[in-house]
Amino acid sequence: MDRNLDIIWEHLSSNEQRVFFAIARYTGQPFSVIRSLKISDVYNPDGKPLRQIRFTRDSNIILVDLPEILPEILRSHPLRRHVPNNDFVFPSNMKDGKPITGTCVLKWFNVACKKANENGLNISAKNLRKSFLKELYLSGMSLEKIKILTNMTSDSSALKYLSQKKAKLIDALTDAIASK
Repeated sequence: MDRNLDIIWEHLSSNEQRVFFAIARYTGQPFSVIRSLKISDVYNPDGKPLRQIRFTRDSNIILVDLPEILPEILRSHPLRRHVPNNDFVFPSNMKDGKPITGTCVLKWFNVACKKANENGLNISAKNLRKSFLKELYLSGMSLEKIKILTNMTSDSSALKYLSQKKAKLIDALTDAIASK
């Protein structure tokens, strides 16, 4: 795991923020897609996490298998009570039947990043998704899967998004495998 992302995790102030961050970190999905998750996309009727999260992006459904750590986080960080007339995992406090706003999500992560940057980090809420995807790729997720998560069609576009050159990634993966 990326220590910088762990530092940001430590600066999140609520269970709701940590669950949102964990879903983003371990699935690579954009904040706009995560904030629109419905309870039935993440949890079964008994309130237990599903084995896959069902994301809807541009009317397409993407099923993402959960890494072992994510169901544990979903169970150990209960969300706030269900808001009446709202079936979103991250409901708005202001608008009945609507998900949390993108502005609110960015505010959460801007505050956490600002606190983390006081410890010498240089990260912003806007580049968190790239960090999440880079971490997933370096931990062994295939480029094909990254392309599906990012809705990209070419290897070069995905690698550019990851801010990596293919040779650097191959070297990093080789080093990671050799150290195991």
